[in-house]
Amino acid sequence: LASDPDAEPEVRDAAMLAAVQQLEHLEIAKYGAARSHAEDLGDFKAADVLAKILEEEGAFDRQLTRLAERSINFKAADN
Repeated sequence: LASDPDAEPEVRDAAMLAAVQQLEHLEIAKYGAARSHAEDLGDFKAADVLAKILEEEGAFDRQLTRLAERSINFKAADN
């Protein structure tokens, strides 16, 4: 849908937002696994850095969710 030239712009926006969130979830999973491995290996400095990145990624994901739930999805549903 995101690349469908016949789709309404609001529907494309919702599809693009969903795609970005999918990528964010993948990043969160990867950083979470890396943090766990760093802890298992005793590299707590790296684990702390990765935990900070996870916090930032989570915050961005929550912003995307709010945007979708409060605006983008409603506009897409109207089309």
